[in-house]
Amino acid sequence: MKYKNRLIVPTLISTALFGTALNAEAEEMSKEAHIQTEAVDIQDTEVSQKAEKRSTYINPKDVEPAEKKMQKEAAQQDEAPSVEEEPAQVSTEEDTLEILEEPTGQNTEETTVPATPETSSEDASSKDSDTEPVEASSEEASSSNENIESNPVEEEAQTLSEVSSEDEEQQENASDEEAVTQNDVKEEVQSDGKKEESTQEVNDEPDAPELEEDDREDDTSNPQAETSPIEETDLESGSEESAEEEIEQIEEDDPSDDGQNDESETSEDGEPIAEEMTDEDQAEPEASETEELSEEAETVKEDADVVEDPSKKKGLLTMFRSRSIEMSMFSASSTKSINTSESINAARFKGGESIVYKSYKDKEGTLRSEFKDYTLFTKERVDYNGTPYYSLYDAENNSFVGWAKEDAMHVYSKSSEVSHKKEYVVNNLDKSLLSVAFGDEKQQIDSYRDIGSYLFSAQKKVTVGALDYYYGSVGGQTGWAHYRHVTPIEAADHKKSSDSSAARTRSTSSDIVYATPYSIEGAKSSTLDDRTFFTKEKVTFKGEEYYSLHNPENDRLIGWMKEKDLVTHDRTEEKKHVKSYLVDNLDKHLLDVAYGDKKQRTGTYRNVGSHLFNAEKHVRVGSLDYYYGKIGDTHGWAHYAHVTPLDEVHNVRTNDQSAVRLKSSGGRTVMAQPYDVSGTVNTDNMDRTFYTKEKIEWKDNTLYSLHNAVTDKAIGWAKAEDLSVYSMSDAESHNESYIVEKIDKPLLTAAFGDEKQQIDSYRNIGSYLFEAEKRVKVGSLYYYYGKINDQYGWAHYAHVTPESAVTVDRATKSYAGRVSSRLTNGLYGSIYDIEGKSNTSITDTTLFTKERVRFKDRELYSVYDDIGGRFVGWLSADDLSLIPRSTVKKASSNFVVNDSSAYLFTAPYGTEKQRVNQLGSFDNDKFDAEKAVTIGGTTYYYGRIGNTSGWVAEGSVGEYIVENIKYGMTLEEAVDIQMNLRAKPQAWVSGGGWRNATRSEVERYINPANHTTDVWDYTYLDLNRAQNISTVELNNKLLNNKGILHNQGTAFLQAANTHGVNEVYLISHALHETGNGQSTLAQGVRLDENGNISENGKLYYNMYGIAAYDHNPVLEGARYAQRMGWDTPAKAVIGGAQFISGGYFNRGQNTLYAMRWNPANPGTYQYATDVNWAYATARNLKNYYDQLGIRGQYYTRYTF
Repeated sequence: MKYKNRLIVPTLISTALFGTALNAEAEEMSKEAHIQTEAVDIQDTEVSQKAEKRSTYINPKDVEPAEKKMQKEAAQQDEAPSVEEEPAQVSTEEDTLEILEEPTGQNTEETTVPATPETSSEDASSKDSDTEPVEASSEEASSSNENIESNPVEEEAQTLSEVSSEDEEQQENASDEEAVTQNDVKEEVQSDGKKEESTQEVNDEPDAPELEEDDREDDTSNPQAETSPIEETDLESGSEESAEEEIEQIEEDDPSDDGQNDESETSEDGEPIAEEMTDEDQAEPEASETEELSEEAETVKEDADVVEDPSKKKGLLTMFRSRSIEMSMFSASSTKSINTSESINAARFKGGESIVYKSYKDKEGTLRSEFKDYTLFTKERVDYNGTPYYSLYDAENNSFVGWAKEDAMHVYSKSSEVSHKKEYVVNNLDKSLLSVAFGDEKQQIDSYRDIGSYLFSAQKKVTVGALDYYYGSVGGQTGWAHYRHVTPIEAADHKKSSDSSAARTRSTSSDIVYATPYSIEGAKSSTLDDRTFFTKEKVTFKGEEYYSLHNPENDRLIGWMKEKDLVTHDRTEEKKHVKSYLVDNLDKHLLDVAYGDKKQRTGTYRNVGSHLFNAEKHVRVGSLDYYYGKIGDTHGWAHYAHVTPLDEVHNVRTNDQSAVRLKSSGGRTVMAQPYDVSGTVNTDNMDRTFYTKEKIEWKDNTLYSLHNAVTDKAIGWAKAEDLSVYSMSDAESHNESYIVEKIDKPLLTAAFGDEKQQIDSYRNIGSYLFEAEKRVKVGSLYYYYGKINDQYGWAHYAHVTPESAVTVDRATKSYAGRVSSRLTNGLYGSIYDIEGKSNTSITDTTLFTKERVRFKDRELYSVYDDIGGRFVGWLSADDLSLIPRSTVKKASSNFVVNDSSAYLFTAPYGTEKQRVNQLGSFDNDKFDAEKAVTIGGTTYYYGRIGNTSGWVAEGSVGEYIVENIKYGMTLEEAVDIQMNLRAKPQAWVSGGGWRNATRSEVERYINPANHTTDVWDYTYLDLNRAQNISTVELNNKLLNNKGILHNQGTAFLQAANTHGVNEVYLISHALHETGNGQSTLAQGVRLDENGNISENGKLYYNMYGIAAYDHNPVLEGARYAQRMGWDTPAKAVIGGAQFISGGYFNRGQNTLYAMRWNPANPGTYQYATDVNWAYATARNLKNYYDQLGIRGQYYTRYTF
């Protein structure tokens, strides 16, 4: 189909330009092209099928070097070109391209896959040379019919450019099959003669892809794109012979009659010998396509009578050149001039110049001297017009370099890299590590001698020709090693074993340290003397024994030393050894390392400062035992001869509970541990009492543990001769109140506390009352622990008196008291406060009392900032003007502001200091009272105006005024209208179901005179007025955990204020319709753009069930939400409020009663048929108001 379009398009263009004179010629060309296309495709299919049946195995003996093969083929071409050879070169337009063409790595038609046998390193090891593989000489390759003797060196590295005789046989047989196929196609086309059928047959072939003209052009311009073999033939072919003529030519050249094509001739040594072609087999050169196309263009131009125009002439010539190229593609005599095959090799340029081509189609290449003496890799081999090329890649970075002719290269087979983890020993230090396998002079990293190590650790392996190369690391360098330059470590003079010794350098040591036992050279170290090291491994290599030296303190490897430079001792494994020892000689040393030398001493035991050594583990070095442990705060190793087990000396440790003080006349020394050599003197420890917990006696020493009496923190140890010791009992519970008698005595931080353990005097603490919680006896004295004025401490028993022994007169007294402006005695925090404190914040304010107390000749009142408010303190009766007040009563009245100049107060009977704000400053004029109290004959109400709470005087507010509207008809007339409706009023049947309501039922529910309860009041609540309830209240009390409506208070308040709807009603309506926010419509329904439910659609929400018709409520409700754009819960809340407001409130139906009965126009626009609907809804509404703790504000009642 691809080629059909290419032929028809220029035909149509020519018709448009030159008229109908060209149509006949275009149709004739198109028919001819279809016949040729069909023939070529059928021929290609059969050849491909036959080639697939043949075995792809290539005997290694049949492979010959690339140069031999190249020269053979050149000789054959000179003697007799085959029918498949392309006589014409690439057109001039294509030759001008300078694009670097990188091989695609994919085979085109009839791809030949050369193979080269790989020779293992074992076979190659017998050869004398370790250099690069050697190719066959050009002289040996010049004669293709003589026997070729294989040189052993040449066999070590065969090139991948070789082609077996089996490949030649396939090519010859392919020619036979092409001729037969073309004869069949010719007969079939002549017998059929139908253009459409032949076209369809070509299109059905799987190997004939349909591509557009512009796709083909793009492919040829892209250096990375695949090149179709048919397209290349199109561009190169210049033949204009007809399909019949070419088929006849093939029939004449068909050599299949002799019956010898199934077997290829071979030489005596198995090398393939190319068949010689006769002159008859050689194709005749064709005429110049440019001249023929020009003549054809001129003829058409004259026939079409077109005015001479250079640009049109050029376009016409180009068009016919394209047609000629397209037509030549289907020529049966055209041989595929490009043979591409995968070819993974290593390659080097020969001794001449290194010429690199950007594309194998280029006529001229570029001298690239940097690739002389340089190994490159190939990936693809292309036989282009009889000249073989290899794609070249830089082995260092795998970047594409270009193309090179085969005769300019030495090419060697290269295997795939395989894992090869093994260690080797370098056997020739003057050889080099390579950056690439089979690397040349420019790819040497460094000699092994300069790298400095014998050990090569291989990671992977590759075979180039017959040579193995190993990739790995040596001396910190990574690269490729020739297999001849290294020896497997197991075959070398080498032995490795684990070792555990303590080692020191000999006095005669060379002090040479090696990085590894395989290092060629080491370095002299000046830090080895007077130190002990540990070993882990021992290696015997090249007749020398090496030990690994490790720093015993951090286990870090220092290096390797020869055995002759060391003195070693066996070292046992460290084992757990938990035991305490006493140091026998304080002048001996604690060591950093077991068997440590002079430079590994921590310090003397005297300097460390303790007699006690706590061992943790043990090790033996040679015949000596060493213990690792802690002495004081220092860790280290102790020699067994310097310590004695603690259980072998006198040592007694007992619990003790005493109160002690350091003697001023003693040593005043405190030690950190009882076994310390010495202690410290701290003057802060003097004049303090400490508590003890332990007593230790060892040898001739007795010591007590000292602990902070308040925090219980261990202070240290002191000798008995430096302490005053007093027995102390256990603390016992003692809950009793005391009155301080000696207010100048101190409260103590500890029982039996000394001068530095006094908190403050009772006078400064400021209270008489001490509330004890426990007590303890020290010697013969009692001490009480408790609280006084929020301070905790210990009180001496002689400084306080039990409260039960002191008279305190208490009485309940409830007054409103005005505080004097001077507050002479101050504010007391407790009746037991010794003195009051100044507090100007309460002067000239009204406070409220609860209790009167008489104590120590004082009369005090407890005061609060409000009735039932916050406790302020105690005031002297001399600082208060007391006014009687009543008890507080509940008041649930609703008021409106009468005096906008009046104030809201923080307390009833409040002063100027207690004003909140003027009533007229609030946006709301409604005041909801909650409680009331009478003070001095005036009633004060506590409640809320807007969102602010406080107290108002009774004259500043008044009750709500309810608007009353009269029906325009009698009750009987209104009932008649309802009873005569087609949709009769309904009543719910007890037990389930609906029935028509009776007249008496209708009359009872429609008559406002029957509506006297609080629930009925909410049927008259104005629903078209927002109440401005705070969003916090709405969220916390109505919407908390209500599904999708959770925390949507802001949306409901916005909806209320925007559309004039009571927010509580909106919430009630939404909770009812959504099942507390859980319904499908509330959770959101996903719809696509067409309003259909879709998992990938957008979510839409409907919070009031608007348009949720019974036949499909979810879909209809969601579609309505989609039309309204309700794609968030908030939009659904606000938008639905607009619907509610517009649907009923605009008609004056702004109450539940009006929505049900429509007093303005009874019998029309009634929201429900249920006679009880308004009452049932009002019951829910009232419930929500009760949850908020408020009442509705605005009401409209109807009367008959």
